[in-house]
Amino acid sequence: MNVRRVWIVTTAALVLFAIAVRFVINFSHTYPPGVNAAYYPLQAGSWLLHGRLMYDDLPLIFWVDAGLARAIAAFGMPIHDALLFATRIVDSVFEPFAAVAIMAFGYVWSAGRLRALGGCVAAAMLVVLSPPILRMLSDFEKNSLGLVFMCAALWACRSAMATSRVGSWISLSVVLVLTALTHLGAFAMTLLLVGVSSVVWGVVLVPRRYTTQVVVTVGAASATLLAVVATVDVHRFERLVRAPVALFRSGPIESLELPVIVVITLLVAMALWTAWRDRRALLAADVAIVSALAVVTAILIAPKSYVYFNRLLLMLPVSGSLLLAFVIARSSRADLWAGTALLVLASAAAVSAPASVQRPLMNPDVASELLLLQQRISDADRTLVVAPHGFEWWAGHLLGTRVRGELPAGAKREYQQVLLLRNTADCPPDVVSPFRAPDVADGARPLFAGRYIEVYEAP
Repeated sequence: MNVRRVWIVTTAALVLFAIAVRFVINFSHTYPPGVNAAYYPLQAGSWLLHGRLMYDDLPLIFWVDAGLARAIAAFGMPIHDALLFATRIVDSVFEPFAAVAIMAFGYVWSAGRLRALGGCVAAAMLVVLSPPILRMLSDFEKNSLGLVFMCAALWACRSAMATSRVGSWISLSVVLVLTALTHLGAFAMTLLLVGVSSVVWGVVLVPRRYTTQVVVTVGAASATLLAVVATVDVHRFERLVRAPVALFRSGPIESLELPVIVVITLLVAMALWTAWRDRRALLAADVAIVSALAVVTAILIAPKSYVYFNRLLLMLPVSGSLLLAFVIARSSRADLWAGTALLVLASAAAVSAPASVQRPLMNPDVASELLLLQQRISDADRTLVVAPHGFEWWAGHLLGTRVRGELPAGAKREYQQVLLLRNTADCPPDVVSPFRAPDVADGARPLFAGRYIEVYEAP
């Protein structure tokens, strides 16, 4: 078996193993884990049954979920079950393909040396099997798919800069559009990575006669992609535009622990030093990619508003793993022992990762009571159900009504019926939402009293 085939087989094995792990965890309970798990079948079901999303959002993952659910339902599965089944399949299958780009970068940066294989596998495991990644399972499905497109966009960007072929730039554009239709944070970081890479490549590393062309092209492409987001979801576009200022002005500042910041800063410094040392041996495209990764990693670990801090930190495994793969791949002495040590550490983290997965917020007993409640709702289209965050998505999915986590002003004017849904004291603690239940005002009429849920009609 030649060296290239060894890299391909190893990559395929890692992807398949990660898919298997996600399948086992995702289907280990009757209902998927995570606070937001029901948001995806709710939105996909609304698109499938009504031709629109119930709530404005970037639509790609819901289109995929709805399409797969329709195919599954064609074999006789009830549509609500098919939606749950489809969303878990999509979330289990797609995210592990992020490892492909990491391994591809490791292969080209190391010139295919087998001594670098272990370290690159360890780096790729960070984006598919680490605790932060598995904690996103079923809860942050858009984010997970966004990470895949982020990795694919970086590889497409490198290919486009390295070959300057029109087809490569078209491929990059397609991936960027897909990212823009998937997740706002992933799109913002991907656009920043590609933009910084392109500017470094076009302004610093290639002949100056191309500088104007690159700057104009990057600007025009960025404006076009932002227009795509604005067309699909204007509210998220507004958040994206305000983000550079809001990062530091939307509440208390949060930061990583100092030792973590030091370690990541050292990794960034090592990667930049290695890129400078090997600048004549590397393609300009590779130097540009590493420069962009360093910039984005610094932004991700910088202290910022708590509103954005944890959301953006979800992108760190991508930039961190690629910088790690670059350092290992370009090392001529330490790649074997350092790669082995990293592989051991990454494997230990992967073993502990399933423990970070959140519990499901639904079980068959609570679901059966929600279905009994459905019989008390005369007009689902004109009914609003208010329930604790996380539980409200299950209510919307099973009842077919609009839902909110808090009672909005003017709800009684907009809806014929407004229901306040709460868990009872007898509800198993593991399916009770950690978020606050809606207050029941004086005069609220009891509508349903089960063992696990109680429902009041707002006055």
